[in-house]
Amino acid sequence: SCKFNNVAYSLSNFTDQSALFAFKAAINHDPNNIVGKWTTNTNFCNWPGVSCGRERQRVMALRLPNMGLIGTLSPFIGNLSFLKIIDLSNNSFHGNIVSELGKLPYLETVFLDENQFEGEIPASIQHCRKLQVISFHGNFLTGSIPVELTTLPSLKTFFVGMNNLSGRIPASIGNMSSLEWLGLEMNNIFGEIPHEMGHLPNLKGINFYHNLLTGSISPSLFNISSLEEILLTDNDLSGTLYPSTRIQLPNLEKLTLDKNQFTGGIPLYLLNSSKLDMLVLAANRFTGQVPPNLGQLKLLQVFSVQGNHLTVKPRSSELGFLDSMTNCTSLQYLIVADNPWSGILPDSIGNLSRTLQLFAASSSQLKGKITEGIGSLKCSFLAFDNNNLQGNIPSTIGGMERLQRLYLQGNQLEGPISNEICLLNNLGEIYIQDNKLNGPIPSCIGNLSQLQRLFINSNELNSSLPSSLWSLQNLISLNLSSNHLVGLLDPGIRPIKTLGVMDLSWNQLSCQIPSTIGAFESLVALNLSENSFTGPIPASIGDLRALNTLDLSHNNLSGTIPKTLESLFNLKFLNFSFNMLSGEIPSQGPFRNLTALSFLHNGALCGELPRITKERLFRTQIQKSRLLQ
Repeated sequence: SCKFNNVAYSLSNFTDQSALFAFKAAINHDPNNIVGKWTTNTNFCNWPGVSCGRERQRVMALRLPNMGLIGTLSPFIGNLSFLKIIDLSNNSFHGNIVSELGKLPYLETVFLDENQFEGEIPASIQHCRKLQVISFHGNFLTGSIPVELTTLPSLKTFFVGMNNLSGRIPASIGNMSSLEWLGLEMNNIFGEIPHEMGHLPNLKGINFYHNLLTGSISPSLFNISSLEEILLTDNDLSGTLYPSTRIQLPNLEKLTLDKNQFTGGIPLYLLNSSKLDMLVLAANRFTGQVPPNLGQLKLLQVFSVQGNHLTVKPRSSELGFLDSMTNCTSLQYLIVADNPWSGILPDSIGNLSRTLQLFAASSSQLKGKITEGIGSLKCSFLAFDNNNLQGNIPSTIGGMERLQRLYLQGNQLEGPISNEICLLNNLGEIYIQDNKLNGPIPSCIGNLSQLQRLFINSNELNSSLPSSLWSLQNLISLNLSSNHLVGLLDPGIRPIKTLGVMDLSWNQLSCQIPSTIGAFESLVALNLSENSFTGPIPASIGDLRALNTLDLSHNNLSGTIPKTLESLFNLKFLNFSFNMLSGEIPSQGPFRNLTALSFLHNGALCGELPRITKERLFRTQIQKSRLLQ
C-alpha cells in the first residue's frame, strides 16, 4: 500500500512537471529568462513563478505577470489539476484561451488580462465551480458572454472589458448572487441592461463604458445598497433616473452616466449618497436645476454636467448651487459648460475648494461681470469662454498663481488687459480674443516665460508691439490680428525658434518687414496682410523652410519677389495681392503651382502663371481657411 502511494505521488509530480514543460515549450520569447530557468536540475516547486502546496508537491499557483513573455497558452495547463491561481497578466500571449481551463476543479483566480488572446471565452470554464475571479480584459476576444458562466456559484469578479465582445448581457446574470464587480467596458455589447441585475445583493460595481447599450435603467438596479460604482459612460441609454422615487445608494462613490440620452431632472436622492466623490452626468438631456444643496456631498471631487439643458432656478439670476459647493472641500473638477444657464456666477465662487484644478463654464449664456473673488481660486484651468460676460478682466486674476490655461474668448469684456496677468508665471495658454478689450498689450507680457499660445485677436488694442513679446521663447502660436496695433516690427526682434503660427493681420503696422523674420525657423503660417508695411519682401523669408502659408497682401510692399522663395517647397498658399511689387514672378519651386490669384493688383509684375479655375480657387480658399484655424 505504501509502495502504491509513493508511485501515485511520483506520477502526480511527473504530471505537473510535464505540464509545466509543455507550458514553457509554447513560449517563443522570454526576455527575462524566467521560464528559461525551469530545468530538471531544480525541483519544479522552486521554479520562478511556480508555487506548490505545503503538504503535497502539487502546483497551486502559476504567477508570471509583467514578464514580457510571448507565446500561446498550452492546453496542458489543464493537467495542473490542483491549480488555484493563474496570473499571466500584461504579457503578449496570443491565440485562444484554451478550453482545458475547465479541467481545473480547484481554480479560484485567473488573470489573463492585457495580452493578445483572441477567439471566444471558453464556456468550459463553467466547470471551475470554485472560481471567484475572472480577469480577461485588454485582449482581442470576440463572441458573446457565455451564458454558462452565469452558473458559477462563487464568482465575485468578472472583468472582460477592452475586447471585441458583442451580443447581450445574459438575463441569467441575475442568478450570480456572489457577484460583486462586473466590467464589460469598451466592447460592442448591445441591448438593454437586464432588470434581473437588480437581484444581485452583493454587487459593488458595474463598468459598461463605451458599449452599444440601449433602453432605460431598471429602478431595481439603483436599489442595490451595496453599489459603490456605476459607470455607464458612452452608450445610448435613455429614460429618467426616477427623480421622484426614494432610492437609497448609501455606499455609492462613483456615478458616471455621460454621453447617453437620459432625460428629466437630477434626482435629489443622490444627495443622500454621502460617499459620492465622482458625479458625471455630462452630454445628456437633463433639464431643470442642479439640486441647491449639492454641497452636502462633501467628498465630491468631480462634478460634470456639461452639455445638458440645465437652467437656474426660476426667478433667480445666479447659479445658486455653486454657493453650496463651497462645502465640497475636496472638489477638483467643476464642469458646468454648454448649458443654457442664462445666469450670473455668484461671488462665492472665490470660496470654492483650494483643491480645485479645473473650472469650465463655457458656452453657458453667463452674464454679468467676472467676480473679483476669482483671484482666490487655485485652479490651473479656467474656461468662461463664449458667454455674455461684461466688464473688465478683474485685476485680482493675478492671484491665481497656479493658472496654466485661461479661456475668456467670445465675451463682451472691455477695458485694458491688467498688468496683473503678468504675475501668472505658469500660464501656457491665453485665449482672450473676440472681446472689446482696449489699450496696450502689457509691456510685462515677456514675464510669462511658459506661454505657448497667445490669442488676443479681434479686440480693440491700440498700442505698439511691446519688445518683451519677443522674449517668449516657448511660444507656438501668436495671433494679434484684427486690432488697432501701430508702429513697426523692431528690426532687432529676438527670433522665437518654436513659433509655428504668427498672425498680425488687420492692424496698422508700418515700415519695413525686418529681415530677422527669416530666423523664425519653425514658422508654418505667417500672415502680415492688411497692414501698411513698406519696402521690399525680405529675401530671408526663403529660409523659412517649414512655411506652408504666407500672406503679405494689402500692404504697400515694393520691389521684386525674392528668388529665394523658390526654395519654400512646403509652401501651398501665397498671397502678395494689392501691393506695389514689380519685376518677374519666380517660376520654380512652389511658384509652379500658383495662379494669378496670388498676385492681383500689382501693376508692374510679369510672368507666366497657370490658369485659375473656379474649382481650384474654391479648393485653395478652403484649405487656407483650415490651416489658419
